[in-house]
Parts: sequence; structure tokens; C-alpha cells
Amino acid sequence: MVVHDVGGESRSPRRRRPSSRCHSTANLSLGSAGTHTILRDSRSPPYGANEVLDIIITGAGLSALLLAQSLLAVRDDIQLQLVGPSSTGRSHVLSYWSSEQTPFDLDVIASWSTVSIVDRHGHELRAPLKRNRYHTLRVEAWIDRMTQALGPRVEQITGTVEAIAPDDRSVRLRVGEHELKADWVFASHRVSSPPDCWQRFLGWEVTVPEPVCDLDVARIMDFRTAAEGDFRFVYLLPLTETRILVEHVSYEPCDHAAHLEAYLRDVLALSTWEVVRQESGATPIFRDPPPRTQNRVIPIGVGGGLAKPATGYAITRMWRDAEQIAASLRDHDEPIAAPARGMLYRLSDHYFVDLLGTDPSQICDLLTALFRHVPGDALLDFLDEQASLGDRLAVARWVPGWLKWLQSRSAS
Repeated sequence: MVVHDVGGESRSPRRRRPSSRCHSTANLSLGSAGTHTILRDSRSPPYGANEVLDIIITGAGLSALLLAQSLLAVRDDIQLQLVGPSSTGRSHVLSYWSSEQTPFDLDVIASWSTVSIVDRHGHELRAPLKRNRYHTLRVEAWIDRMTQALGPRVEQITGTVEAIAPDDRSVRLRVGEHELKADWVFASHRVSSPPDCWQRFLGWEVTVPEPVCDLDVARIMDFRTAAEGDFRFVYLLPLTETRILVEHVSYEPCDHAAHLEAYLRDVLALSTWEVVRQESGATPIFRDPPPRTQNRVIPIGVGGGLAKPATGYAITRMWRDAEQIAASLRDHDEPIAAPARGMLYRLSDHYFVDLLGTDPSQICDLLTALFRHVPGDALLDFLDEQASLGDRLAVARWVPGWLKWLQSRSAS
């Protein structure tokens, strides 16, 4: 990958071959392609054989690199730029589950075949997995490997995107004092629309004097933390016998560090521990994802609404989104695939966000009921929007308050 820093140096926009294409959001027609929707410009002819497609992806994180890899795999006529701050020095872990190979598998540091939640009374509900595996990876290792793998076809420009100005034919970006131009911009550096809420977290990687939990179980939600009118839980992963990742998650601001200390002391009964690494952040949560395209600027990643409201998990959804965008470009000459979402998935997101605003305490009961009655693979597939129809109906059957909420929604 060719890297440039435009922070204090003069930089001229790269030469482009002229494009005759135009795009107007007033002339979009809908087509379908497999499990996603293609937004197509009915007026625009295909790219000519002598034209080069200029694409800029803002950001240098997971969603940006996944999309870069997917686009380069399907087209040879792309000139691709990654624009944003350097990802060097970022240190955090992310988790996901899958029943198939993924681009993240080489950087996995721990895996489990059983997941669990613990209710407010300390009862643990375990869900053995037959199809899926639950994985955790170090993101910085994955980013380093992917950045090196992209090679010379990608130009990385280090700087801050200060403005994006689209029109019917192209998009202009201001990076520092300099201007860049592209046919399409995929924006992962910003939240494209105001979210309905934020999922906030603080995670500690902790060394402990002796094992404090079952090494074969990923505890993905533990509700033994003070809720204070919010939906909160603790996430506990045993990385080794004496090293754990413990993370406190909330949807309203709170003192995460105090809650983590209370969990380590009162729930895990630890008198001593050492925090060797920490991570924190906030994930935007949307009742409905933002519009897919905003006049040649396409939001991707969590800023584009890909984090699942009930869990905050996003990386496998970002991977599938990148593959669908690339397939749209390959098959339809338009890189604007919008993931198709089943009605039950949409309704479950609406229900969760509505509960956050009205009675967050019900969410603990909802998730506890699902873990008690629904097989682990079916539940995880539903949360990842990959469930069969039968599994979707099984989940819907055990959601407490679901029918009453639907009736009130229909009445309003």
C-alpha cells in the first residue's frame, strides 16, 4: 500500500480518466440481487472499457479494509484511496460468531463452543453451540495484516476528512488544505445520521492470581451489575487461566470503572488483580439503519447502522455488507447494495430500542427467556440476522411482551 501524509504538505488531486456517468437520487430504480437490494441509476450507461472507477473509502478500520479487499477482488479498473487518520497504536479486541470461514480467523486469540448469560440472581444459562463457534480477535493484528495484503493498488492518505461535497457526477473531499475527487465515497469515519442511542463500554484485560470462571465458556452477558434504570451488563471472556477480558456495557453514561471494580470484587470475589490493557468507546445504535446512499456518499460500518441494537455486534455484518457492495459493482455496475432485512429482524430492533426508552429492565428478562428456551445456534443466528424461518419463529415465540407491543404499535 502506498502511504501519503497530507497533513502539512502540498498535494494535488490524482489525475483521473473522465467519466461520462451521472447519478441522480431522483432517478433510482430498484432491482434485487440475492439477499440484498441494488439501488440502480436507470439513466446511467455502464462504465466504458477505457474508464477507471475512482473510489475513496474514508477511515482505515475494519469496515474500510473489508470493503477495500472486496472491491479489489471483483474489479481490475478501480483506483482506490483510503483516507483518514492512521490506525497505528489502536489496541482493542472484538468478538464474533460464525459457522463458516471468515476473513478474521487467522487473528483469533481464543474460541469457545459454549456461550452463557447470567441472570440478575446469579443463575447461569449455558448454550452449547453445534454449528457456530464464538471467537475473539485482536483488531490491530488483523488491520496490520490486511493493510499489508492490499498492496500497491491502494493508496492510503493520512489526514482528517474535513468536508465532503457530492454532486450528480462525483464527490469532492477536503483533507487538510487539499482536495480529492472520486466517483464514489464510502464513509466509515462518521455517523451518517443521528442514532437513537449509544452503546457505551469500558473493557479491561486483567491478570488474576487463579482461574475465576470456566475456561470453556464465553460469558457474553452477566446482569449482576447495578442497572440504575438502564440496560447494563458485564461481558467476561477467559483468555487464559490467569487472564480475562471483562467489559462493562451500558446505554446511558455511567462510571464504568466503578462498576468493573465492583464486579471483580463482589461477583468474582477477587481481592487483587492487575489491569494490563483497557479499551473504551461508544457504538451508535439505530432503530432503522440510515439511508444507504446520500448522493454518491455511502455510509458503511457502525456509522452506517450495522451494529445490532440488542448486542452491539457488527463485524460479520460489515463483512457481508462489503461482499454485497462488491457483488453489486461486479454484476450491476453500481456499488450501492442495501442489505435486505426480514420483517422479524426489523421488528426485534424496534422492540429493543423502544424498551430502552420505556422499560430497560424488561430486556434482561427478554434475553434470559430466550437463552432458556431457544437453542444456542438458533439464537445467535437470529441475532446475526442469518436464521432460518423456523428459528426466527422459535425466537419470536419466546419474546415476552412481544404481542402486546405489536398490538400497541398497530393501534398507534
